[in-house]
Amino acid sequence: MPAFPESHSYSIPAEWQGRRLDKALVELDPETSRSRLQALVKAGEVTLNGDIVIRPGTTLEGGETVAWTVPEVPPAQDSGGGIIKDIPILYQDEAICIVNKPAGLLSHRNHTGQAYAVPDWVEAKLGPLPMADQPLRPGVVHRLDRGTSGVMVLARTLESMQVMIEAFAARTVKKRYVAICYGSPRFDSEWIEDPIERDPRHPERRRIAMPGDGKAAATMIEVVKRFGTAAALCDARPKTGRTHQLRVHLSSRGLPIIGDKTYRHRGTLPEPLPEGSRLPLRPALHAAELTFDHPVTGESVTFEAPLPQEMQNLLDDLNGHYGR
Repeated sequence: MPAFPESHSYSIPAEWQGRRLDKALVELDPETSRSRLQALVKAGEVTLNGDIVIRPGTTLEGGETVAWTVPEVPPAQDSGGGIIKDIPILYQDEAICIVNKPAGLLSHRNHTGQAYAVPDWVEAKLGPLPMADQPLRPGVVHRLDRGTSGVMVLARTLESMQVMIEAFAARTVKKRYVAICYGSPRFDSEWIEDPIERDPRHPERRRIAMPGDGKAAATMIEVVKRFGTAAALCDARPKTGRTHQLRVHLSSRGLPIIGDKTYRHRGTLPEPLPEGSRLPLRPALHAAELTFDHPVTGESVTFEAPLPQEMQNLLDDLNGHYGR
């Protein structure tokens, strides 16, 4: 697991005169997000002709030498800020590895300056994973949001990697998530087919798109238990796999996931949660079950991950107040 600083140095083309520094950095290093590059500028890690710049919006003159250093990889942290000590492996064979991803751990890294991700931990235990054309995503065939815990599958050979990527693309993989939401669903089950798009005002967020816009997204929501009108335990079965899909779909129905600071509940809750409820420091969303055809044998296999303790704590508090 590499943990050394990475340095970059480029000459700014003359025709880039007048361009913002952060936009130029994105073109020079497309593997790194703009927000991450802006953070490096503000941290004093970027120089122009040897002088430190701290304004991402600095206007370029063209012809400068820009250089920056990505600091050492920080250790992965859980949602409470503690260091992640281990990642449970639920199953392994020569073709695949199934893990129970802790909340707070990246599914994969987008650049070498990010914290350790799932593939780093798996490679440390089981050896190299196939990279295909994504060197920072070895073995990765799907992803979970950083704040989401639960079942995640990695491929251990290029052949199985291709088969699994195609299975996810064809939507033959069945996924079941557990979510604890604010509010009370209108129905015991609901099929949501609202398209999703990037929020132009907040590029890190997604939102429901107008009909005909965005990307198709479909989710089946089933109520497992209601806790008055304060909260509900739900199973969510996404048919598609859009970024933040479950969080956006549930929030659009007035059911934001407890602990989600991005798609949080707005305004006063119609019924507050019981006093003393132990709220998770991340979205109460868990990938509980994954079913797919094994990439080698073709046999249908199902893998499950138990509910993490922070979500179980909240359920215990809700059950204690409302009764089991």
